[in-house]
Amino acid sequence: MGRRDRGGRLDAELARLLEDPDSIGSKPVRSRWGRVARPRRPRRPSRERRGPRSLRARLPSPVFLGLVVLTAAGGVLAAETPLGSVASGVGVFVLILAGWLVSVCLHEFAHAYVAYRGGDDGVVGADYLRLNPFRYVHPLLSVVLPLVWIAFGGIGLPGGAVLVHHHRLRSRTWVSAVSAAGPTVNVVVALASVASLRLFDGSALDGVHGTALHAAIGWFAWLQVSVAILNLLPIPGLDGWGIIEPWLAPATVRTADKIRPFGLLILVVLLWTPSISAGFSELVDRVATAIGVPEWLPWLGSQLFRFWSHHQI
Repeated sequence: MGRRDRGGRLDAELARLLEDPDSIGSKPVRSRWGRVARPRRPRRPSRERRGPRSLRARLPSPVFLGLVVLTAAGGVLAAETPLGSVASGVGVFVLILAGWLVSVCLHEFAHAYVAYRGGDDGVVGADYLRLNPFRYVHPLLSVVLPLVWIAFGGIGLPGGAVLVHHHRLRSRTWVSAVSAAGPTVNVVVALASVASLRLFDGSALDGVHGTALHAAIGWFAWLQVSVAILNLLPIPGLDGWGIIEPWLAPATVRTADKIRPFGLLILVVLLWTPSISAGFSELVDRVATAIGVPEWLPWLGSQLFRFWSHHQI
């Protein structure tokens, strides 16, 4: 068949389709080379646009589940060994260490989930909704430094971070809600710890057994209060600043952006000052006592946590 004949067939086929649009898809349309032209499939949305529909995307990561099991194991060891023994100290240490990482995961998950509900689908592709601590940026500054500070400084520093695309969020209210979600989780964890103190009351347990668990929970609640208060400070880079930032003048935001990379460093320097550190600890003591933590319990828990510095209280 000549080139002109093939062109005539295409013109005739095009005229038929224009006269009867409903016939599109009912008969195979042949290309100019005689092959059947397959209709194009609509492009599937990207993984982050589809949302967390797969089973894997909805399940917590094995790392997070392992941390939960490790926290429970530390609690059992602290409850079943005598107060002041090395075993009870190890139990308290494991409970606080693993429990802190669990709280970091929950804190960052709250940020990511609220961002997802507010319109940022990128948190799905980044795997932030699976509670995996390895998915959060800056593991040294976000995980190691806060844990070292807990061990030697006795105050819970903010840790962990998720990358949120603020331009995808629907409104300034959603931007503020994303920042507020993390400290809200710390408050909830602190209240849940206080509630567990009522269930595992050390004074109701046999002898010295279980008192270590009671003290560990009390100090863990104290740490959650401390990190919630710190996170709410209006320092660029912290959640407190993120809450008010959408409502500030652009010039103020641009000035704060220059300070943002040093926000955590500024916080560490402030807490390193003895007078500021003492005043902050007193504030945390008052808040923790107000929500139901006995005054003496956090101190005992912190001493048991540092089991390597002594063999008995």
